[in-house]
Amino acid sequence: MSRTKRSLLDASVLFSREELPWYVAWWQENHKVLNSQEKDQEGKKEEGEGSKKQDRPHSPSTSATANNDVQAARCKHILHPGHPATTSTTAEGSSSGTDNNNTLLWCPKCILAIHARILNELWRRWAALGGPWRQLPNGAKEQDYHDAKQAFRTRKVDLVNTIDDLETIAQLEAAWEAANPDADIPEVVKEHGAVKTVESYHLGHALPEGLTEENVLPPRTPTSMPRKAKMKRLSYSPGTPEDTRHQPSNKYARGFASYDPDSPHACPNEEGWADTALRQDWRFNVRQCRLLYCDKDPQGPNVTYKELSDEKSKDRLLEAMDMWMAKMENGWSPRWTAMFQDTSDIFLAWKGDGDGENEDENGGFSCWDKVETLVGTNLEAHALEIGDIDHEDFVEYERAQEEARQMDATFDDSDEDLIGMSSDPEDSDDELF
Repeated sequence: MSRTKRSLLDASVLFSREELPWYVAWWQENHKVLNSQEKDQEGKKEEGEGSKKQDRPHSPSTSATANNDVQAARCKHILHPGHPATTSTTAEGSSSGTDNNNTLLWCPKCILAIHARILNELWRRWAALGGPWRQLPNGAKEQDYHDAKQAFRTRKVDLVNTIDDLETIAQLEAAWEAANPDADIPEVVKEHGAVKTVESYHLGHALPEGLTEENVLPPRTPTSMPRKAKMKRLSYSPGTPEDTRHQPSNKYARGFASYDPDSPHACPNEEGWADTALRQDWRFNVRQCRLLYCDKDPQGPNVTYKELSDEKSKDRLLEAMDMWMAKMENGWSPRWTAMFQDTSDIFLAWKGDGDGENEDENGGFSCWDKVETLVGTNLEAHALEIGDIDHEDFVEYERAQEEARQMDATFDDSDEDLIGMSSDPEDSDDELF
């Protein structure tokens, strides 16, 4: 598989300021990175020993044991006999786990472990800067976030490409075993081979059982020819006058500004008319909303919750809301009840300091709050863990936040325009009134 050459990333993306000197020391020790003075001395030494270097044999890509088993150069694990690096015609081996001299450094299992470790570390760094939720902590720089994200994505692509290479090697190992059925391969060699490595990788990334099974539908029973659909017509009860038919809604709907209470088509008067629609009952609407029972105050960290749907818990919530609105000043309670009639928020409940310890676990709460979404709250981590929210919720949250910011900017511009129109250009700068 051909791969385009990527630009190198800064080591500071992965390592902190305290870790960078250790990384530089490791790099110099293992890859012989020299400073300018050492390079000059090394150059003079090479000039005097040029002929000796030409006669020096090239280091082998792998090392062999007494039993002619081929080992990887760094991890020293014995390679599977079907691995390309064990053949004399393929000295370079796989592109994964090799250095610039095509030296096979690691066995397939170690290659995958190295990718997993560095990918986990890059994920931890990216998550500390906001991760896929794009919530930068205080003091974090936007460029650091983008660098961490790019590093994680780059190494993730490298892992996918490496798995592709290992799958090719696994096919070669399986073909070798099929061609040599009498060969006795130790289990430790198979454990570090490409076949076992690829199997373990796919096992850890498999879908849950049942999701990949085919949905076999039963054969459909033959049916008669479908009937031709007929257009439905509005019918009126007997005795309805012709002049009252096809009246627009503004003639009889109280919500319209053009509604005439004296019209013959108007609704009955207030004394003879009763609104029995449940949509006007704020208590009924609150009962339809989600109720989550938190293990602690939602303002604290690492809050977990469980959903309550029983009528006793809903009654407890309405009782707590009644007690809260009873303490309001006159005029505020109707505004809240009007808002509760149309709300679709999520209600949170938890035990307060005054709640008894012997009360029912789910019904002993007296504190409550409401939120539009669990994204951005201290319940977000638990909700994400149990699958209560997903990527779409984060996208919707970002969209709502952006609309709110645009709305605030519009109001700010309007305020500036009003201030500009109300100011008198003839007034002096030191005149306040």
